[in-house]
Amino acid sequence: MWSYGTSVVYVWPGFVLVAWTVTSFLCHECGKYFLTGAEIIVRQAAADSVSSLYIVSALMLTIVQCITCLVTLRISWLEDRRQMALVVVTHVMSTLATNYSMACIEASSVFAVKLLEPVTMAIAHYVFIERVMNIETVLSIPVIIAGTFIFTDTSKIESKHLVGVVIAFTSNILITTRNIALKLTKFKDTIELKKPIYVTALIAMETVINGAVSWINLNGILPVPLTFLSSALFASGICHAIYNYISLCLVLKVMNVVSHSIANIFKRLIVVLLLYSWGQRKATWFNFFGLLMASLGLAIYVFGKVRKQKTSAIADIESAILRIISRFQYKKMIMSSLVFFCTLSLCVKLTTITTERTDVMKGDNHWLLEKFVSQRLVDLPLETNLRALTMRTTEHFINEAQRVLINLMTDIIGTANHVMLMEIATYENKGDPAIAAGEVMLLRKMNKKIVYYCSTFKCKNKEEITKALNISQQYNISDLVILMQGGGNLVGYPYMDTVRETILNQFPNHKTILFSQSIWLFPDSNKSLENCQKIYSNRSNLYMFIRDKQSLQIAQNNFKGVKIILAPDMAFGLGHVPRSMPPYYDIVWLRRSDTESSRYILPEFPKNISVLVSDWLDWKTNEGRRDMETSFIIAESGLSFLQRGRIVVTDRLHGHILSILMDTPHVLIDNPPYFKLSSFDKTWTSGLENTKLVNTGQEALNEALLMLQKYNATLPVVGPIDMNAFS
Repeated sequence: MWSYGTSVVYVWPGFVLVAWTVTSFLCHECGKYFLTGAEIIVRQAAADSVSSLYIVSALMLTIVQCITCLVTLRISWLEDRRQMALVVVTHVMSTLATNYSMACIEASSVFAVKLLEPVTMAIAHYVFIERVMNIETVLSIPVIIAGTFIFTDTSKIESKHLVGVVIAFTSNILITTRNIALKLTKFKDTIELKKPIYVTALIAMETVINGAVSWINLNGILPVPLTFLSSALFASGICHAIYNYISLCLVLKVMNVVSHSIANIFKRLIVVLLLYSWGQRKATWFNFFGLLMASLGLAIYVFGKVRKQKTSAIADIESAILRIISRFQYKKMIMSSLVFFCTLSLCVKLTTITTERTDVMKGDNHWLLEKFVSQRLVDLPLETNLRALTMRTTEHFINEAQRVLINLMTDIIGTANHVMLMEIATYENKGDPAIAAGEVMLLRKMNKKIVYYCSTFKCKNKEEITKALNISQQYNISDLVILMQGGGNLVGYPYMDTVRETILNQFPNHKTILFSQSIWLFPDSNKSLENCQKIYSNRSNLYMFIRDKQSLQIAQNNFKGVKIILAPDMAFGLGHVPRSMPPYYDIVWLRRSDTESSRYILPEFPKNISVLVSDWLDWKTNEGRRDMETSFIIAESGLSFLQRGRIVVTDRLHGHILSILMDTPHVLIDNPPYFKLSSFDKTWTSGLENTKLVNTGQEALNEALLMLQKYNATLPVVGPIDMNAFS
């Protein structure tokens, strides 16, 4: 056993407090990192399993944390086995509740709820120990509760957020139950580190496990990255053990009860700010006012505790620390801590504001994803969606989609400053022109000059081919890249494939990118697939962007000798598009009428809800003076089509994508047997909060009605509400 004797009394209290704060922060941050990483991996594999994952991953984290404590710490057990069982069960369950709540909401919000622990303790003392609450405690309780709930923003109506807050508060109740049980038995903590052999064995075991996980990843046995997750899992367990040892042993030896209470409260406030600064959460000034309000309530609570125990505190002055702390200095410590907290809060908020970038870097900030953000995505061609799946808002997702595309294109295009954009769409399927417009806007953002373009139905013309070849001769081969239109027409659309074959054969030595495509194998598409294998295989200069995992698997199986990369749809290059007109209907129901439709049955609509059911192929668009202008006009027409509704229901992929660009709540209806929408959604957008994926028309209507109710306060009202009165 490691013995510290009386020497621990002389440990610098400031160092102990810093270690206490840092280990608490690292324990929760590593735990959140593990929970987030596990969610990302499950979303990549099967988005439907995420809800059950929360409890499984939280349970796994709790088991590792508790086992680490048992292996490294020697704990004195109570003689009464029932009392000891109550203490152990409540401690383990409170840890599990904390971890589960972190799976639902941000760690900073969880720890803010933990600030309510003094409130639950005071109430429990009053109920079970019959200890009268002083006036400061009575005054502090509503202030702490109100401030905490303002910071955690319980006005959000998402069920997952509310569950996270409730479970975090449940953790407080369990901790209070544990503490009351210990007080009733007059238990005195005796926690010591076990012999070094136990700690060494634990570290060796975790090193071996991490090594095995790394070997599995390096050899591609599992298609998901697990090394970082296992590291975070074990790091959280180690920090959990160290934190408990410092809290229950070292801190109480360098501080009396009152000093410990003060330090614990302000330690939690600092940890809340640290977790906020490292996490994804975006807090408002009003949220920070709530945190300041909670800290004021805690200061009142501490002042009451100090006033009540000042006699015993003075009598307990045995160490140098207690001789320094006088009544005046208690007040000074409280005031200076408040000033420090306010300053730190302001710095964190200002830092967050100044470092937010409106281009491509908003979103999750966990260590796993920080590493991902800094990597060249051409080196991770099958995992480019890792960060996108964590995005909850359309704003963050659009920024991430653009970041992925620019990251990929920057490496592939390289130093070339000139591009040719082939086969832009000028037909009424609004999604394909939106893709072309997005491609153009991304190229502008990257400062790449389009020296030639042609529309889909003109690229095969001899005159256009000759023109393109003549222009290409004006540039060095390393300064010109050929780009081909993205979409959902790779395999099964013979004309499109022959257009690309012509382009590839005319520019065999130029670096070429086929922008984001989907592949759908129709029942009679075997001949088309065989032809495409000849067209696209064994072209070392060709990069194929594929926009969903289902299509990616088909491409990998059939197109050899080319570089295949998972990439989001190019229409996200348009960026966020604000609504430009009030809606005409409650629901615009975009129902496709071509061969990819699943022919689902339309439900019966309520009479008090206005619904437009139509396909945008029938929404005709004026032509521009040039093909590029026509493409942009049709894309704009698609946006106008959708914004006629307060919300959207669609079985078209670009109905989904353009709704994201406009931040319009919408419902996706999958299209079996192609499963085009569900595959794209599971690959990229399953994390979005204002989007739902269903399989039938009735399910779509049910979700749409819920959305109208849920977002009613933020959606624009229908303009011409009586527009159908005279029809």
